[in-house]
Amino acid sequence: MEPRNIPLVAAAAAAGLLLLDAFVLGQGVLPLLVGVLVCVAQGPAAVLAARRGELDLAWRRGMRVAFFVVAAGLSVVAVRVNNNVARGRAERIVAAAGRHRQAKGCFPERLEELVPEFLPSVPRAKPVALYSDFRYDTVGSRHRLSWRVFPPRGWRFVFVEDGAEGFRER
Repeated sequence: MEPRNIPLVAAAAAAGLLLLDAFVLGQGVLPLLVGVLVCVAQGPAAVLAARRGELDLAWRRGMRVAFFVVAAGLSVVAVRVNNNVARGRAERIVAAAGRHRQAKGCFPERLEELVPEFLPSVPRAKPVALYSDFRYDTVGSRHRLSWRVFPPRGWRFVFVEDGAEGFRER
């Protein structure tokens, strides 16, 4: 491998890691860990190369660090966007469940009961491949809609209750 190609390889690896996390895993953890490891490994090496006067080597190492830091930052943004998408979709499901209750006198026992009268289809919580479905279950006398939220929490819960107006998260 030609030394001048290394920043391009690092850019491609960082972009691939970002895409994997943003559209498959949806966690943000992997790009952050790799970003920290690259910073720890390449950051001091870039500084030492610059002090020795090897500016081309220092630049390449610094660019590696920059690519992975940017990928880690963008993965955190992707997680936030995906979590906001899930919240918006949950609001639509809760509204549909409320319309179901008004029309039929009770909340649905399963989300599929909302289709097609109250929702065209049951949406996925987030546009990622893993951990992207809603869960809907009964907890005592209340119905609970939940979905996976990464980091820092594991699950987000919304209770659909009689007399509750709108969307209440817990």
